[in-house]
Amino acid sequence: MKMNHLTTIKTGLVLSRKKASQQSEFKKDYNVISLKSFSENGYYDHSFAEEFTANEEIKEENLLQKGDILIRLREPNIAVYIDEDYTDTIISSLAAIIRTKKSDVNPLFLVNYLNSSYVKKQLYSQGSAVSMLNVKFIGELEITLPKKETQDKVAEIQALSYKEIKLLNQLIEEKQKYTSKVFETIINQEITND
Repeated sequence: MKMNHLTTIKTGLVLSRKKASQQSEFKKDYNVISLKSFSENGYYDHSFAEEFTANEEIKEENLLQKGDILIRLREPNIAVYIDEDYTDTIISSLAAIIRTKKSDVNPLFLVNYLNSSYVKKQLYSQGSAVSMLNVKFIGELEITLPKKETQDKVAEIQALSYKEIKLLNQLIEEKQKYTSKVFETIINQEITND
């Protein structure tokens, strides 16, 4: 089965056409996705979103929605899952928006599929010098879709793995702060004792 039978796929918005100028009568502030928002773990990282002032109201179809899949159109072609509502965040033309059409398709499973070595081989078979991924090509990707229960299990494993990695990264940060504090305390005691 091809991706375009399961999903709708379109390129994000070209921002230069919507950017407000000093003379614009209408101005509205939005966030816009960044290429840094595409993490290898398959989840979107909103902390890298950038500010953007538009000269008109942006259509809902060009704004992030919970359950969306984004794929970078520039290498590395990483797909990410939108697991939360991020109001007023524009999807720029740096990414393609993939939205499932059928209820028997788990979007987090599709993210794993798109990030798999199987799909990467398909992408690179199109030529080693592909600088921009074509949306039409994404739609033509062949996918073997397992039963919904299997998709859900894969998605659940991915979600648990993501939570574990997030917790481990928080633990690393806390450990670094603790180590730094211990070092500072020892140095301060040595200076005070001299």
